[in-house]
Amino acid sequence: MNVIRSRVATGGLLSAILIAQVALMWHAIDQASPTPDEFGLLVGGLDSIVNGRHDIYCVNPPLVKRLAAWIPVGRGFRIPSYTENPDLRRIEWDLGRRFASMHQTDAMAALVSGRRMVSLFAALGSVGIFLLGREIAGKGVAIIATILWASSPWILGYGIFVQTDVPAATTGCFALLAMLIAARNMNQGPALWAPAVVTCGLWVGIAIMTKLTWLSLIILVPLMFPLAGRASWRRWIPAVIMVQVVAACVVVAGYGGGAWNRPLGDLPFDSRLLGGDEDTVADHYTFAGTVLQDLPSLVPALWKGVDWQSRDLAVPGPAMMAGQWQTGGWYHYYAFVLLVKTRIIVLVMASIGLLRLILDRDGYGVRKRPFWVLIFFAVVLFAWISSHHALNRHGRYIIVLLPIVYLTAAVGCVWLWQKIASLATTSIAGTLGLVSMVLVFAVGIAESIPCHPYQISFANLAFGGPSQCHRWLAHSNVDWDHGWIAVKDWWGKHQANNPDARLFIRRPRWMEVSCLGMQAVEIRNSELRESSNAFVVVRLWEPIPVEQNHSAEPTPPIQTFAFSLGLYLADQVVRDDPMDIWYELRLNDSL
Repeated sequence: MNVIRSRVATGGLLSAILIAQVALMWHAIDQASPTPDEFGLLVGGLDSIVNGRHDIYCVNPPLVKRLAAWIPVGRGFRIPSYTENPDLRRIEWDLGRRFASMHQTDAMAALVSGRRMVSLFAALGSVGIFLLGREIAGKGVAIIATILWASSPWILGYGIFVQTDVPAATTGCFALLAMLIAARNMNQGPALWAPAVVTCGLWVGIAIMTKLTWLSLIILVPLMFPLAGRASWRRWIPAVIMVQVVAACVVVAGYGGGAWNRPLGDLPFDSRLLGGDEDTVADHYTFAGTVLQDLPSLVPALWKGVDWQSRDLAVPGPAMMAGQWQTGGWYHYYAFVLLVKTRIIVLVMASIGLLRLILDRDGYGVRKRPFWVLIFFAVVLFAWISSHHALNRHGRYIIVLLPIVYLTAAVGCVWLWQKIASLATTSIAGTLGLVSMVLVFAVGIAESIPCHPYQISFANLAFGGPSQCHRWLAHSNVDWDHGWIAVKDWWGKHQANNPDARLFIRRPRWMEVSCLGMQAVEIRNSELRESSNAFVVVRLWEPIPVEQNHSAEPTPPIQTFAFSLGLYLADQVVRDDPMDIWYELRLNDSL
């Protein structure tokens, strides 16, 4: 009876966590404007479902794209035609803007439906981290890790968009869980061993179908099998082969088998990794002239995605850390991002949990061997991500490691709880300690709630909170074009009371504002100089083009939107930069 009650209570608590998580995410989904990648991914999903092609946004596998496009396909949305050779350049951003321009506000409705579908990955991740935590550390650790995941500003912030980082963290969590279960059953009979290994292969394949980062599992899982559990090579070698074969079958099936028989020697490559020169498509391909050239490529779209991703990783771009800009990034960039954008309570508890795993001989219910395997996996992957510092612009690439971070923090929390609870039976101070810990944990968990629904811009209080995030980081860490709905809402109210007011923005490079019911009309710079009762909106992380006051501090904005955009008077704008192209932002009903 006690077991049944415990399971019912656990199920009820997990259900409550899931409901709260989904409610918070769905409340935020239609309050964030489109990010640069979303319409490209949506168009890629439509093309994949309707035409069976994977050329659009090929650096991301089709699983998330198809899920996002599932409802829009049923509603009859179509994609813009394109004649460009998709082997020669990336076309997704242009097609995404054209899709938004073609369907106007209906495009935003299609995107919202896609976001709701993709956000379910975050909820599924709560289930995955609970199961993984229970497997290696018990129910207490599992519940706390689930709470940390479900309330995380990383998950609530990025999980509402059509993107692959949160879904990849979820599928990776299940792949690691399946790997640990397979390792635990490696010495059991075929009835337990074989299904566990096949399940592991299925989840590895699904993870790869979510994000190309998980191709690393093809190499890492064979290494982790013998580390996670003791097994003879007679079981280990067949298990590795089974996992890789099953994963390959899942990937080939997921890509639909299109042009599967295209020879490896015919694939054009752009990156140095696969034989190109990073400037033009190579005349001589990696497999051409080798014994492999006539073998079928099976998934040519995946090869192209790997090739283009490798090219992107090799080209340095502008990066900013702690207010310092440079071309190319820093090896410690992602460690800094983790410090800025992770709640303080998580950082403290993860440090305690890691120290406990290192110093304590008593496992306190934690299976230390598989836990250390997960930490080894996280360290290897984190080192690999950090080594590719050409793309030190987007901290979201480390979201795939968050399940292990939250599990480690949960271990620290449970250990601290147990230590304080041992005092609570003998002293009032111990009881007060438990109450204090619960309060501190609750407040720490809620640190990111004040910046809802824009938790993508979160920074912890040690760095000044979300309003100061732009001082430390830039790009999608602070602003991913998600704040323009807030600008539109403010502008509609302001213009109703001030019909002669005008609003200017810099050239909207990535976003088509027509899907939000607005138009961006290019103006002469002289209009900006001559306008009275006019405002400008700029990104907070960009070099702000406004006149500086007499102090060392930059002129503060009149108002901020979504912790990412700043409002200034037009007469504050520095007007001597001919490279600046300005547009007037108009509501559709004012045209």
